[in-house]
Amino acid sequence: MAGGFDLPPACLWSSDRVVSCRTGELKATGGVGELALDLRTAGHPDELTVDITTAWRDGVADRNPRNDRHRVLVLATGDPYVF
Repeated sequence: MAGGFDLPPACLWSSDRVVSCRTGELKATGGVGELALDLRTAGHPDELTVDITTAWRDGVADRNPRNDRHRVLVLATGDPYVF
């Protein structure tokens, strides 16, 4: 990714290719939060992947840990993506 972009306060650059963001607690009763990132790539790749991972803490665990990680293929269409 191309560096030099300002990230939201809940995010940081983990490496030259990784942005990590904290979303906070997910409420069981709903209530949707939004985290918007406006990122640019270095060069013009035809596609890239976005990895979305749930990090559990304070001894909390998911009964189905297979759904904690998602990999999404993002095609270079010029359109915004929403996950």
